This record gives sequence, structure tokens and C-alpha cells, in this order.
Amino acid sequence: MCLVEHLQNQTLYALKYTSKDKAIKDKAVQHIIQERRMLEEINHPFICLMKFSFQDEAIMFMVLDYMNGGDLRMHMKNHKWTEVIGVD
Repeated sequence: MCLVEHLQNQTLYALKYTSKDKAIKDKAVQHIIQERRMLEEINHPFICLMKFSFQDEAIMFMVLDYMNGGDLRMHMKNHKWTEVIGVD
């Protein structure tokens, strides 16, 4: 994933890209297709919205809203999470 800037309006976006060869090798093609389809449908304030996607012969790209601060996987790995149940 990398940070990109729209040339005309200077808006920042996250560009997620996946090698088609690597996806085939990792048997992840269906997961990537499912991720794209889910992102096309989702509209939630806690999930980065996909603006559009495109592909060439070798790579599939998804342009997402840029949200500074890291992704959920990074936060889950670096922080201890506790669930509070029954707190009034």
C-alpha cells in the first residue's frame, strides 16, 4: 500500500495494489475479488471507502480513502485489547 495524491485537487488517497501472479501463487484470488466486492458495497464511517479500482496485465489496484494512523491489524498486534462486560 502507498500514499498517492490526486494531481488536480491534491486529495490524498491510499493505493492498495496486489500482484496477480502472487495472488495466484498464494491462492488468494477469490479473497481479493471478495474484498473488492465488499468495499464496493460498504459505506461505514469506521471503514476506509474504496473510491475506485482498476487493473493492468500484472497488478490489481484499489484506491481508498486515506486515514492516517495505521490499520486495524497493526493496532491489534501492538496493543493489548480487553473487553469490558457488565460495566454500568
